[in-house]
Amino acid sequence: MIAAANAGYRAIAFDFRGYGLSEHPAEPQKANLLDLVDDVVGPLDSLSITKEAGRAEADFVRFDVKSVIRNIYTFFSRSEIPIIGDNQEIMDLYDPTTALPLGFSEEDLATYASLFKKSGF
Repeated sequence: MIAAANAGYRAIAFDFRGYGLSEHPAEPQKANLLDLVDDVVGPLDSLSITKEAGRAEADFVRFDVKSVIRNIYTFFSRSEIPIIGDNQEIMDLYDPTTALPLGFSEEDLATYASLFKKSGF
């Protein structure tokens, strides 16, 4: 946290309910993922921190959604993940001729692309 702050980033440590020093929920069996989302969004809202476009968004906007999804799935399905250079972004390594990962069809790609096109990254 100190290193991130010293590098110029805002560092916020979350203590999710039931973990660390926080109290356990009254009915832990009723807790769900949305409770964890609230645990993150609440403090961000109280600190007036809004969602800002970052490095990944700036990289992705250079390509259509389908190309970004293709690149991400092919990139991370390899046995060895390529190393991105200091002056590179993940989409700089995009190769549209790379085959999709085994078990991930063009139809799957189209479905995921349509969902991300609707919701954004």
